[in-house]
Amino acid sequence: MNAPSSRSPLAPVRSWPEELRDRYRAAGLWTDETFDEFVTDRTTRFADNLAVVGKDAHGNDHRWTYRDLAAQAEHAAGVLSGVGVREGDRVIVALPNVVEFAAFIAGCFRLGALPVFAQPGHREAELTQFCLLADAAALVVCGDTDGHDHLALTARVGELVQGRGGVPAAVVDVQDLPVAATEFVLPKPRPDDIAFLQLSGGTTGISKLIPARTPTTSTRCGRRQTSATSAPPRGCWWCSLPGTTSR
Repeated sequence: MNAPSSRSPLAPVRSWPEELRDRYRAAGLWTDETFDEFVTDRTTRFADNLAVVGKDAHGNDHRWTYRDLAAQAEHAAGVLSGVGVREGDRVIVALPNVVEFAAFIAGCFRLGALPVFAQPGHREAELTQFCLLADAAALVVCGDTDGHDHLALTARVGELVQGRGGVPAAVVDVQDLPVAATEFVLPKPRPDDIAFLQLSGGTTGISKLIPARTPTTSTRCGRRQTSATSAPPRGCWWCSLPGTTSR
C-alpha cells in the first residue's frame, strides 16, 4: 500500500459545461480513455511493433518495442514511487530527447502523477518557479545534458525552493537510475481528472502552468494529427523539437 502524499492537493479547476462535454463526446471529439489506459492498450495490442527509436541518457542507441516501452514505464513509475511520488503529485520532467523521456512520461501516467513539461534548457529561475507553483514531488533531469551539470542545478533549485518556504523536490537523474524499482499500487484516475500541467508560451515572463484533462487534450490531438497526416499504422514520428514543447 502506498503511503499518502505529503504534498498539497491539486487546486480545484473548473471543467467545461456538462452540455458541451456531452456534445463533444457524442461527436467523437472527446474520449473517456485515460492516458494510462491509452498506453496500456496500445503497448498490449502492438507489443511487438517498434515504439521508440533514439539514444538513452548515456548516448547509447535503442529501438524499443511497445512491450519494451511498457516495461520501461513500469520501472520509471517504480523509481518515482521510490522517491515518494504518489497519485496526484506533480513531477517536473526536464529531459532532452532521450528514450527515458518516453518512459518517465508514461511512468507518471502509470503512477497517477501529473507530469509538468519543462524544457531541458530551463535553469534556476524557471525550475524554482515550477517547483513552487506545482509543489512538485520530484524533478527528473539528465545529469550532464549538453555539458551542463544538471545535478548542481537541481541542488541550487532545492536551496531556492527551501529559501522561499517550499519543500524541495526529490531529484531523479536518468543517468543514474536504480536497477530495482519500488512496487506501487495502481491508481484509478477518472477521465475528467487533471492529467498533466503544460507550460504557457512565456511571453509575459516565466511560463505559467496550464492544467489539461485527458478528454480535451493530447489523446484527441494525437488522433486528429494522425488522421490529418494520413500516417500509416507503422509510420514514424520524428521528434526534432524538445519532446516537452507544446507547439
